[in-house]
Amino acid sequence: MKIRTITILCAAIICTGLYFLFTDEALNPKIIAIQHKYAKPINTDSSANAYIELMSWQYNEKDAYQLAISKYNAMISKLDTTPLKEISPIKYPQFKVPGVTTKRLFECRFSEVSCVKQLISQREKFEETINNNRALLQKWYSLAQYTNFEPLNPLITATVFEPINQLNNLAALDILYKIEDGELIQAEQLIATLISLNRKLLSSPDDAMFKVIPLLNISGLYVALIERMSDKGYKTWTYVPKVIELLTFNEWTFNSLEQQKVYKASSVYGFKQVSSFKTDLQPLINDIRTKLFYKENITINTLSDFHLMQVIPNDTPKSELLKKKKLVTYFRDNFYTSALYRYCNVCEIYLHLNNIAGYTFIMDYYQRHIDLSKDIINLDLTFQLLRLKILGNKNSNNAVLAEKQWQEPYLQTQPFIKDDMVCYHIEEDVCIRR
Repeated sequence: MKIRTITILCAAIICTGLYFLFTDEALNPKIIAIQHKYAKPINTDSSANAYIELMSWQYNEKDAYQLAISKYNAMISKLDTTPLKEISPIKYPQFKVPGVTTKRLFECRFSEVSCVKQLISQREKFEETINNNRALLQKWYSLAQYTNFEPLNPLITATVFEPINQLNNLAALDILYKIEDGELIQAEQLIATLISLNRKLLSSPDDAMFKVIPLLNISGLYVALIERMSDKGYKTWTYVPKVIELLTFNEWTFNSLEQQKVYKASSVYGFKQVSSFKTDLQPLINDIRTKLFYKENITINTLSDFHLMQVIPNDTPKSELLKKKKLVTYFRDNFYTSALYRYCNVCEIYLHLNNIAGYTFIMDYYQRHIDLSKDIINLDLTFQLLRLKILGNKNSNNAVLAEKQWQEPYLQTQPFIKDDMVCYHIEEDVCIRR
């Protein structure tokens, strides 16, 4: 009996160990829903897609937009048959800005008064470049009329920042010189058009670059142009006030971006992708080895939990959004970078013997997280300050600053004056010139 009991016990331990080493968990249903969302083709029938339009700018053919759609759909088809590591994403937008050979059109900070004065003194140098790019600038302005900003599949596309940066710098210079020529109404229209475009990009991105670009453009370029017009005594604001309302829920949150990251993780860390790397082992042996040390669903679920935890329920007030942000920061900084993870990686590997490779991927993945929420809050506050500057009393006296309409939505505090600037303070001072 003793031998039989020991044999049964040993067999049970071995079976349990093998089950632990080889069995994966079920995939989170939320991840499956996100996968289905991205599996659908993008809608290009009812209206032109703004991102496909940007992609088409790299083609010289007459039917460039249709060509861009064809190339995009061809890449979508490759996803079913080709490992991701063998797919070269479509980089967009790719276009040359004639006359611009450096990454930046100018090196100084456009938000600084000294920079604006310098650029005005160099007007002759830049105007030829502006005039040679009128058609390209008009295409950029026209993009604000698009209503379809449905994001593209992130597995087969990659955003190129440099040409967009150059084009925005060129547009800012064009508007600056119109202001200097006294063409203030047209300048206001163009500023409003560009802010409207950037807010559309901000509200519907599945690419982090389309969060970064509006933050840089609005804060670094358009605010300075509005301040320049205000300093020149322009008071008949008609277009700008309509586009500097406080940020909407979709503009403020990163829900779409977090879902995109879930989809990308579920694809990049799929078993077929991980096991497709070249090896000298036979395919069967390689698959067994991969299944022993890597669990697809455990890895994807863990990575996705990190992003889904940051998805904010619709209609959450901004006062709660700030609390949510702090909770996410605490969760990330105090759990995923805890002492156990920093100083005892070997200990953790023993706790993940059935998913050693997956655990390695997870730890590397968390270290690449970038938080842009502070920049979003600062942009929201800047919009409120701009409205105060152009719609309120230019002197911003204490009575005006105390009005409830100028209360910021995060901590419900009033603006204050600091060194001839009017400011809010949430995590740091956010100010514009009075």
